[in-house]
Amino acid sequence: MPSMHQKLADQIRANEESFRAIFTALDAGESREGQDPMDSLHEEPLEVVLERQVAIVLTTGGPHVEIVAALDSEGNITRASWHSYWGEEKVEKVIGSDEAAYRAIEYFVEGVLVA
Repeated sequence: MPSMHQKLADQIRANEESFRAIFTALDAGESREGQDPMDSLHEEPLEVVLERQVAIVLTTGGPHVEIVAALDSEGNITRASWHSYWGEEKVEKVIGSDEAAYRAIEYFVEGVLVA
């Protein structure tokens, strides 16, 4: 039985192949499965979401540590996490709204949005 990692990788490959077929047809001026390739392209995503992101860099070099917050269109935090990496090693940890780091994010996000 394939692992979850393999299933996820297979899904990415299938989506990539779909995009490749759409743009191959578009570049060749051909239809794709009997329809305009641009119509096929618009049918691919469930939704297109524009997110803003704020990064609070705490250290650089080894290791690099930052807090990353995704913001909705009104500037509200929708997701926050720690990101730490050194070379190819990377660790991410979600930050809950009850944590002190979340309060720091709120403070800095407010400052960025007011500026």
